[in-house]
Amino acid sequence: MPVFPRMREHYFDLTSVDLTPETLAEFDCVLLATDHDSFDYDFIQRHARLVVDTRGRYAASRHHNVHFA
Repeated sequence: MPVFPRMREHYFDLTSVDLTPETLAEFDCVLLATDHDSFDYDFIQRHARLVVDTRGRYAASRHHNVHFA
C-alpha cells in the first residue's frame, strides 16, 4: 500500500518504503504485527537490528535479533 487512506477519526500522513537492506538497517526495530506470506522473513531477520515477533513467525528458529511478544 503506497499511501494510507484517510481514516474515520484520525489522519496519519504515512507512506510505504521499499524493503531493502538499507531501509531495514535505518530502523531501531521491526515490529511483526501481521503475518503475510508476501514478505521474505529471512531477509527481514538478516538485515534488521531488532525484530519483535508478535505472530510467532520465527518460533521454529532462534536468532539473536528476534524477540517474541
